[in-house]
Amino acid sequence: MKKFKILLGLILIIFILSSCQKIEVKKLVPKEPTTGSGLEKSCTEAHGNWLEEYQECENAGKDWCDTHKGKFEECTSACRHDPNAELCTMQCVPVCGFGVASKPETKAVPPLLGGDRDEHGCIGSAGYQWCEAKSKCLRIWEEPCEGNAGGSDCALETCHGLNIVCGSNPPDVCTEMYGIGDKCLQYAKCGVQNGKCQQIQNSQFTQCKLCVQKCIDANENDNMKLFECESKCN
Repeated sequence: MKKFKILLGLILIIFILSSCQKIEVKKLVPKEPTTGSGLEKSCTEAHGNWLEEYQECENAGKDWCDTHKGKFEECTSACRHDPNAELCTMQCVPVCGFGVASKPETKAVPPLLGGDRDEHGCIGSAGYQWCEAKSKCLRIWEEPCEGNAGGSDCALETCHGLNIVCGSNPPDVCTEMYGIGDKCLQYAKCGVQNGKCQQIQNSQFTQCKLCVQKCIDANENDNMKLFECESKCN
């Protein structure tokens, strides 16, 4: 009887084990963001340009950037890592940054050369201004714009800026550094009135000066926005 009970117990255990299904449980591990050389490879595969020094992937899409936990900027300057660049191409560069490497001190990027042509086609950022007397674009420190009222005894002495000085000693050469408001000098006129050499007021210069002054007041701490704003003043 005892052996029968033991046998019955074994049969019951075998039956229970055979009726059970083995369930394989896989532990789901969250996918970690790609790092290091993996980022470079993934950036290249996404047709991007990897910048190791700055830990950035240029021309990467937003979806790719979000997937890799980066910070996406849709439109950055091509000269953002070269603040001393003299020329910048007019293009927006989409960038996915990872904020790992230290970045150089941020400085204002020079205005894009060719991006501020006025209605005459003159490039203000390169120092060119429209000369009504000669009907062409010129740099006043390289070629004076003749035609100031009153003749050579009363001419514009100002090289840069909005503070107009008229006198009998106009400079032969001015420095090539472009200053805010220089584009307004194309409208400045000097002449003799009541026996005195002085500025001849005109609406074009006044409007241009007011526009530039508003740009200065609104963007005094951001040179890039200041130049962009000033380029729209006519």
